[in-house]
Amino acid sequence: MKNYSSEVSNPELDQLSGRFSPNRGKFRILVCRRIDNMGKFLERCANTYHDQRGLVIPLVDKDFVYLLNEE
Repeated sequence: MKNYSSEVSNPELDQLSGRFSPNRGKFRILVCRRIDNMGKFLERCANTYHDQRGLVIPLVDKDFVYLLNEE
C-alpha cells in the first residue's frame, strides 16, 4: 500500500506494474483521492496492459460516491 500526496503518474504506474509476476498476479487496483487527467492515466494503464505488463484499474473518490449512490 502506498499513500501518494501528489498526482499519480508514470513512475507510480511503472512501480505497480513492476511488481506483477506469475506468483503475485498481474492485476492491481489503484485507489486514490483523485487523478487530474483520468483520460491520460487510463491511456497509460491501457499501454501497460497491451504490453502484457499487467492490468491496473484506477478508482477515485467520485467512483466510490457513484457506487454508494446506485440503487
